[in-house]
Amino acid sequence: MMTLEDQTLNLYDRNAESYKTRTDHINLEDHYDRVIRFLGGRKGKVLDLGCGPGRDSKFFIDSGFSVTSVDGSRAMIDLVSKVNENSRLLKFENLDYCCEFDLVWSSASLLHIEKEKIRSVLELIRDSLSLGGVFYLSLKEGKKNFIDDQGRYFSTYEMDELEAILESVDGFKIAKIWRQESLVTHTEEQQVWLGAVVVRG
Repeated sequence: MMTLEDQTLNLYDRNAESYKTRTDHINLEDHYDRVIRFLGGRKGKVLDLGCGPGRDSKFFIDSGFSVTSVDGSRAMIDLVSKVNENSRLLKFENLDYCCEFDLVWSSASLLHIEKEKIRSVLELIRDSLSLGGVFYLSLKEGKKNFIDDQGRYFSTYEMDELEAILESVDGFKIAKIWRQESLVTHTEEQQVWLGAVVVRG
């Protein structure tokens, strides 16, 4: 039986080029700056988790970081491999890295994981970080999970819910958490997002 995650990945496989066209222009400079300052000047290893077609991977490569790009969609990996040869087809629940990365960057990707699976995925992310490593994630704010008009599954979170989940992961310490308006206002005028930076202790 196909899971909601598999259904979403299949949709990304079929629409990778159009997704790239819709999202490549989004300006995340403020987000990059906000997260990178927690690295204290280190130009280390970055895991771009749920990398999509490679917008963020390209930014980090151009900024002097060593980047590993991971996605569960074959079509997205085909696209990101044009900007980063170090790319890998892998579902989040199969992450197998240990103490390897200075930064795990997960922009608008963990929201496709069903809530009952999110804590185990967060533990795998923690394990992939070096001590003192930084984890960034962004998720949609909301009270109800939903399937959008394209057929993609989304888990949404309230601020206190997200804080509680992150704090429940042994070794995680929340450094910053915030709310922000969508950067894609022409399609998500009412959508508010949650962002968080977490440090592995």
